[in-house]
Amino acid sequence: MMEDLNFLPTPTLETKRLILRPLAMSDAEAILHYSQKPIFYQAMGRQTYSSASDIEEFIANILKKEPSFYWVVILRGKNCVIGDCGFCQFHKDARRAEICYAVDPVCWNHGYATEAAGRVIQFGFEEAGLDRIQAICSTGNSVSERVIQKSGMQFEGVLRHYIRHEDKPLDIKMYSILKQEWLERQTAL
Repeated sequence: MMEDLNFLPTPTLETKRLILRPLAMSDAEAILHYSQKPIFYQAMGRQTYSSASDIEEFIANILKKEPSFYWVVILRGKNCVIGDCGFCQFHKDARRAEICYAVDPVCWNHGYATEAAGRVIQFGFEEAGLDRIQAICSTGNSVSERVIQKSGMQFEGVLRHYIRHEDKPLDIKMYSILKQEWLERQTAL
């Protein structure tokens, strides 16, 4: 399965309430709409995008990766992009990936990020042949940390001064879930 990974197109994924469609350059305007909101970047450590060209560069960098497993999150029946989710880092030989996600702040507290992340994790273990999926969040980002925890990930530790945000060092919490843990979790549900 992993040998063919680079040749697989990114599939459309579905959940009860969401459609995860492969990211495309035409999504720049929708991503810019929610990513310009000030609350979106509070304690996230994610780059601030101020123009469509910034978003287009972000998308181009994702699309040139092989594999490029990254999606836009669409509300089923509404056909509007409310976020993005996928593997921002993918280490084929180590069979691990790091999941990233973002949801428009007006859609927070509805479980959309958890639902999208859960489906991407399922894809990672069932279809992409991963053994480990990890996620990071800044120590001050309790909203993102809840999504990670609800996805079944275990806390591994704090990476001190791991990234810089607005020219200041930021501590990051590292979480992960292994395929065997995910399988056991699915059996228990």
